[in-house]
Amino acid sequence: MKVKDSLNVLADIVNNPDLVARNGKSFCNIGVQLAAEAFGYVKKFEGKTANEIIDIMVSSNDWKKVDYRGANALANLGGFAVAGARGEPHGHVATVAPGGMVYSGKWKKECPIVANVGNKNGFMGSNWAFITEPGYFICLETR
Repeated sequence: MKVKDSLNVLADIVNNPDLVARNGKSFCNIGVQLAAEAFGYVKKFEGKTANEIIDIMVSSNDWKKVDYRGANALANLGGFAVAGARGEPHGHVATVAPGGMVYSGKWKKECPIVANVGNKNGFMGSNWAFITEPGYFICLETR
């Protein structure tokens, strides 16, 4: 996907009023599922929780774990990359967005910008979207 197109897709997702957190519930899993389908990774995250999405990325040959630089680099080429952190009872996932990185005082290093759907929706450094530093995964299998 072209970078401009991926930014537009991700903007539509983070600005979707149906994905605004409410009644103590947020929708990161649905945001990543919508992004996955737009990037061509169709139906594989449908109905999955954030922790289940992370389990798929860890165990599937469709995915490779990389560092934050690798995730940012692929996103900048128009590829599909996801940040994820397991949690109890729920984890959190967000799509890595194309663009530069931001410095995290919390983690003392740069981190990629993500298209976050969660307690707050929008484009932000992963340091603002996650409590703990997430793992980063790149998708190797899209149509």
